[in-house]
Amino acid sequence: MTGDVMEAGLAILVLEDEPFLLEELAMGLSYRWPRVLTASSAAEAALLIETSPDVAVFVTDMRMPGETGLSLGSRMYHARAEAEALEVVLISGGALPSPEPGAPAHAPMAFVLKPFRMAEMHAAVSQAYATALRRRAGARGTEPAPGG
Repeated sequence: MTGDVMEAGLAILVLEDEPFLLEELAMGLSYRWPRVLTASSAAEAALLIETSPDVAVFVTDMRMPGETGLSLGSRMYHARAEAEALEVVLISGGALPSPEPGAPAHAPMAFVLKPFRMAEMHAAVSQAYATALRRRAGARGTEPAPGG
């Protein structure tokens, strides 16, 4: 674990509606990131993101009851100011869908295809975390910690 992750104190939020997968993802990510939060519904995840500016990376499954991970991730990404930047990692068992004609553009997201190895998830989350740190530092006019 690098020092910048510990010093930044930022959180990773995992959204998954299948309890076993949610627990597995949270455990796998917690080996590398000390603050992993979980949500089992889109509404719960949205509330956590809206009330917790320390959530820097949002990992979500594509298919969720109520709202897709793609839609929720885009909405939450665009709702955040740069000083509280949020990056999104989307998990899917299929291809990333194209936006509907006339629909707003989706947020830039990392895409992890199922089935995946935890090393692939770590790589996607690491890149998203570093991007969130850079965006937040840029909004403050400071440089991120080394390695971030």
